[in-house]
Amino acid sequence: MILIMTIRDATNQHRVCSGWFTDLAIACDVASLVVLEGGQLIKAELIDHHQRTLLPVAAFDGTFFSRPLRQLEYQWQQLLA
Repeated sequence: MILIMTIRDATNQHRVCSGWFTDLAIACDVASLVVLEGGQLIKAELIDHHQRTLLPVAAFDGTFFSRPLRQLEYQWQQLLA
């Protein structure tokens, strides 16, 4: 999957950056890291299997997603077992 972000940096410049990820939680962590480091996330778009999804930028407040998502995944696996 590809994450494309439009960011307003500390110098008030808009920058577009992207990255390829195999894990949704890590992609979300990267978007949160941008905010944690002082950038303002203007737009975040996820492209996966030719499908585009706009992500709600307000959800990225500097808090990492990977740990809670892993815990949720573990709970689902336990329920399904």
